[in-house]
Amino acid sequence: LKGEWIDDEERGDWPFRLLVRDAAGERIRRADVVIDATGVFCGANWLGAGGIPAAGEIECREKIEYGLPDVLGAEREKYAGRHTLVTGAGHSAATTIATLATLARDVPDTRVTWVTRRELAAGAFGPIAESSDDKLPERANLARAANSSLHDPTARVTHFGSSTVESIRFDATSQSFAIELGGAHEASLQVDRVVANVGYRPDRDLYAELQVHECYATGGPMKLAASLMKQTSTDCLAQHSSGPETLLTPEPNFYVLGAKSYGRRSNFLVSAGLEQIRDLFRILGDRPTLDLYAGPTHLPA
Repeated sequence: LKGEWIDDEERGDWPFRLLVRDAAGERIRRADVVIDATGVFCGANWLGAGGIPAAGEIECREKIEYGLPDVLGAEREKYAGRHTLVTGAGHSAATTIATLATLARDVPDTRVTWVTRRELAAGAFGPIAESSDDKLPERANLARAANSSLHDPTARVTHFGSSTVESIRFDATSQSFAIELGGAHEASLQVDRVVANVGYRPDRDLYAELQVHECYATGGPMKLAASLMKQTSTDCLAQHSSGPETLLTPEPNFYVLGAKSYGRRSNFLVSAGLEQIRDLFRILGDRPTLDLYAGPTHLPA
């Protein structure tokens, strides 16, 4: 259990006990090493202020879109001619806003209400941060397209800054949502669709009985979180490998890799995950020079 064999090397002598399930049912399996790479996309954050659900959100959670809808493709008819509420101020929200604005130019009855927790900064063109020297041109174009939609009448986007969703109710008869906004802009809205691009958090139930030291701010494993906090650049492309030692937790033989290892941080890149895999197998193989991705002629004997 979590409170046993604390700071004792003998804890690592015990195998992990896993409950697994497939079409044949449930059974117990044991493993010497567990790598948790389950990601974060099954754990969307809540709409409400302070990280808790808005009133009514739990009840209608299955009817809210927490991912990226295919607005201009397979789900076009779902959003065309509808009033959609979008919350969030990251690049996921920018993607949703930009595509809905494009749809609104083709289908005039399409409308969007965009809610962000922060008000526009002085001199800002919109809620999405823009950089004149962004290394990713398409990312810069995306931010610009979302922000520009606020100044284009044909995009039909209304923005409420410094606001949050206080309550949300779904009416099965009208197939619409009743929304109450709080903050700087208190308002009552009726919308047809709700897209909550509010980020994700890791599901920690898998290792609830393990001795994993987590960051107080991000929820990620502490050693890696501390290393990431020291990287001052806000550009995700400026990340560098934190090294094998940052993958270690107080729980012997248990490792968290991938987006989940970043906790609530949103700047994880697949390239960082590949570096983590290389670092981890150096630990597992006890070979500091091992390069898992080297060609066959470069592998050490």
